[in-house]
Amino acid sequence: MKKIILLLLGFGLFVIGGCNIKEGNCVNYSLAYISSVNLPDTVQNNVQVPININFGVVNGCGKFGYIQQKVTGDTVTISVAAIYEGCVCPEVASTLQTTYNFLPSSTGTYYFKFFQSDNQYLLDSVYVRPVVTK
Repeated sequence: MKKIILLLLGFGLFVIGGCNIKEGNCVNYSLAYISSVNLPDTVQNNVQVPININFGVVNGCGKFGYIQQKVTGDTVTISVAAIYEGCVCPEVASTLQTTYNFLPSSTGTYYFKFFQSDNQYLLDSVYVRPVVTK
């Protein structure tokens, strides 16, 4: 019985002592896996298009952090970073949503790569047509 109490006491001190929010030890950023997007087939040039992105977080402390984009020619690579704030988090994975605003600067086909995991991407494309004026 004494061993169990000492073990629990030691574990409690480890959890309390190993977590100092002021020093930032309980804040972590991690790339989230993008599960789906709502990319339209066709958009107009120079017209901003909101793209809803669904991404997963691994526990109850996870929420949207920021979006990273890399544009190489006609290919746009998108990844979402989730922020995890908290030392003790409920073990509940969930799917969250954020919006990426795409503003095409030229006509033609753009190819999108949405990060899912190491070297795995959700692939999609959109055709950008010229703005029609009357």
